[in-house]
Amino acid sequence: MMKIIVAAAALASVSAVVIFWSTFINVEPKTALTVETAQAAAVETATISPVEMMTKHGKNLPVEQWDAF
Repeated sequence: MMKIIVAAAALASVSAVVIFWSTFINVEPKTALTVETAQAAAVETATISPVEMMTKHGKNLPVEQWDAF
């Protein structure tokens, strides 16, 4: 009987901690993005292809070597 009471008390305490954590503690990201900041970041950053990046640095992309067997 004592084991059942201890197990029920442990289950109740874990349930109480989970309910408390989900209700009162809000975990938010360090940098909260809004729609405006996300759109501004998308406008400011231009996408660049790997080929264009390598040609700007004067290098060639390596040719893939396919070894079928």
